[in-house]
Amino acid sequence: MELTFPNPSRSYDPTRNGIQFWAYDQTMEVVFLVQAGALLKIDSESKTDEVSLLDTFDVNRDRIHRLASKVYSRRQFGSHVFSFTLTEADF
Repeated sequence: MELTFPNPSRSYDPTRNGIQFWAYDQTMEVVFLVQAGALLKIDSESKTDEVSLLDTFDVNRDRIHRLASKVYSRRQFGSHVFSFTLTEADF
């Protein structure tokens, strides 16, 4: 099944140092976290404060969603994992 991203919400997670966002596989919620290092790889000019990381996410939202869909599609068949972290290596 293909992921959808109907919820434009995203939030900064200071504990995990990244931006969290949500997708849906039919009725199942899937949680993603993009690490700050991954966002800096996308935009090396970005700063590491909350507002800058959120801005970098927003500008690159389509690219991040495409990658999230790709990462999600690699999960093992029958897997019940619905939380993924996108790292620098993914970009």
